[in-house]
Amino acid sequence: MKVRISHLFIILIGFCFTNCSKTEDNPDGPTGRGIVQPQGTNIGTALEFIVTSAGGTFKTADDKLELIFPADAVTQATRIAIQPITNTNPAGVGNSFQLSSPNELLKPVKIRMSYKEYADSLPGGSCALGISYQDSSGVWQLLLGRSLNAANEYVEISTATLSSFCLMQAVRLIPSYSEIAPSQTVELKAVSNILLPDDIDICDLWDVLQGGTIPVEGDFPIKEARIEKWSVAASGETIGTLSPNGARAVYKASQYQLPAINPVTIMLELKATTKPFFAKVFVVPSVRGLSILIRDKLYVFSDDQVYVSVSGSNEVSIQWESNQGMGGLNIQFNRVNSYGWNDPSGKNDFWFEPSDFSPLSVFQHLWDDGRSISSGSVRISKTGTVGQPIIGSIIIDRAGRTNTESGNGEYLGDTEILGSFNLMRDE
Repeated sequence: MKVRISHLFIILIGFCFTNCSKTEDNPDGPTGRGIVQPQGTNIGTALEFIVTSAGGTFKTADDKLELIFPADAVTQATRIAIQPITNTNPAGVGNSFQLSSPNELLKPVKIRMSYKEYADSLPGGSCALGISYQDSSGVWQLLLGRSLNAANEYVEISTATLSSFCLMQAVRLIPSYSEIAPSQTVELKAVSNILLPDDIDICDLWDVLQGGTIPVEGDFPIKEARIEKWSVAASGETIGTLSPNGARAVYKASQYQLPAINPVTIMLELKATTKPFFAKVFVVPSVRGLSILIRDKLYVFSDDQVYVSVSGSNEVSIQWESNQGMGGLNIQFNRVNSYGWNDPSGKNDFWFEPSDFSPLSVFQHLWDDGRSISSGSVRISKTGTVGQPIIGSIIIDRAGRTNTESGNGEYLGDTEILGSFNLMRDE
């Protein structure tokens, strides 16, 4: 172990000579010394247990932390305390756990930390995930000798020193999740908090540099030379645009339409790294209510002009009325999904009669004088119970227009309709 640590120390000194200086590509480069962080504050009460010379396995009630003591790790019955605390690691994931004992351990204990709760939201997947501890000076240290069990979704390290431990990401995109309105932008940054070897796949960091630690610092941008490609994990007019610039990229949401897949996934591929890193951007209608765009005319109905109800069979009904007109929207199910107008159930339908068209007309999800169903869909991006928001978008590629003023119901052609809603569920 001493040889490994010494070898690692020499490697990191070399990295620091080449990478620690502040450059144009990396103006806030790492120092290689780490940053002192405060101790976290207690969350709830501590879990205490007794371990004997026989060893044993102990875990928290929520299965987020598991300790495995080998035989003869202690010579006498010893009290071990696990205190959940707030996480002060700038790249930390979830809460930290402060482990303490009045006696020293004679053998390393295995610490397993579950990432199951965060598996779908980790901005770099599990390959950049490790365990860090806070040393006596207050600096967090990333432990390199970790192993990862992808099947059971936990990370494991061995240590004979008890301290505060937490999961952390070696590389990530920030913000990892954001909410913006249509036409708004958000800047995403690829950052790390450790001194990264230039020629090592981040996902292989744990295998190449066995043993030892790397001090954790504040957020600093990844070197531009490491960037392979930024991208959006979808395509089409509704998805918005992405403008990359080195370790940064600006995402801009579409003006009127919510993305077909919401939240939008922004991906970053690094050179010599097999798995992309990602962030999520949820596009929320800027107006609390319902907006409908017909040609160049925008109709906006406030939340108190719209009534949202969900039936016993979980079907959604949205009805609206004001001096701008009236209309209705029915959706097959009250859950996050896209529902096509041509769904065989026939339960997805739309109609709207604006008050300012001449002659007065009704627009529907049907066209060709009611003989054809338009392509497009209504999408629910977020939903909840009574009093909570239901958010989504409407796309009708060919909305048929029918004259309602003459009494004869003449068919007046078709047009595209776009819409979005951010409404409180009333019933």
